[in-house]
Amino acid sequence: MTMRTKLHAFILMFILLFAWDVSSFAALPSAFRPGRFRFSAETEYFSTKANYDKDGEKVDLPTNESYSVLTNSFDAAMYTDSRMAWSAGVGYAYAKSTDSFSVDRTNGVFTDAHASVQKLIALSAFRLIPEIQVLFPFKEIDPNGDEVLTNEGVTTIKAGSWAAFPLGPVKLYGYAGYENRGDGRSALLPWLVGLDWKATSAWSLDAEIGGFRSISDDEFKANDQTIRRTSVTNKVDGGSLRYYSVNPNLTDVKIEARFAASRDFTIQAGLAQTLAGQNTAQGMTILVGVALNMDPPAIIDQEARRRAAPTRHAESKSRKRGEKEKGLDDGYDEPKDQFTPTIEEEYNDRDFNPDPND
Repeated sequence: MTMRTKLHAFILMFILLFAWDVSSFAALPSAFRPGRFRFSAETEYFSTKANYDKDGEKVDLPTNESYSVLTNSFDAAMYTDSRMAWSAGVGYAYAKSTDSFSVDRTNGVFTDAHASVQKLIALSAFRLIPEIQVLFPFKEIDPNGDEVLTNEGVTTIKAGSWAAFPLGPVKLYGYAGYENRGDGRSALLPWLVGLDWKATSAWSLDAEIGGFRSISDDEFKANDQTIRRTSVTNKVDGGSLRYYSVNPNLTDVKIEARFAASRDFTIQAGLAQTLAGQNTAQGMTILVGVALNMDPPAIIDQEARRRAAPTRHAESKSRKRGEKEKGLDDGYDEPKDQFTPTIEEEYNDRDFNPDPND
């Protein structure tokens, strides 16, 4: 299959995923290592002084009003084999708003418990990673309350799929899914397209454009009761539509850098900026995260042998060449170690080349 044919196949598959309804740290999923435990902590800081209205126009918040939120996710993942991953975690957020009277509201709470499952499906031209995510809030939004909002406060179920296509040191990837939200909220179609560039064995860079669209109506949209939500956000969130809005749509762009200090420890950081939207907040997000991997000794040893095999074979060939030149060759060729990578191993090498830091 030619490179052009592979590219056409990937584009077709992504279009199909998008059309069939098949989040800001949304980069391509981590490598699937059998027996691995992965612990991660991710933080996003979002600040805003403007919204996108229902027509997509940017509208500044009233004088002195602002909103910011620091969201955190603490997760643990278990990779049962080279194709399956299970994860669970909790969320924590701290939000601050300022109203037109310069009155500040702050609120810091554990927001939710969440879990997901991913499965790697290795095809000849690209890789698919279907996933299901569920989120349960610890507290729903009280329309009569006086606390600044820290999250949506609704149960969500999201199903979708990643698609990854290798182009040498660059990987093209995408995601599309369907997100069902409780409490009468609109259902969402999350999507993104990105490029992952493995600059060195330790450094990787991602660039993404993505977002979400409402594909059903909020319960208050049908009866033209949007004010029932905006009256809450105007009161406690400084007018920001970051959460609790009717039929939100959003498009943003993100860049992210990852540094693998070792095969066990990774640091990542990035920036995201909203580009367009409707009934949602406009602003910038700063992202920081760390991840710790714990692999079984048997897997570490197996990968070390596989990665060393080409080097040992090259050394053997060089020695045999020298013996032939000196007339000392006995005609016997030492067998080379056979560690042909599987399709799963190719994905798990991330750039489809051996990398001890992945």
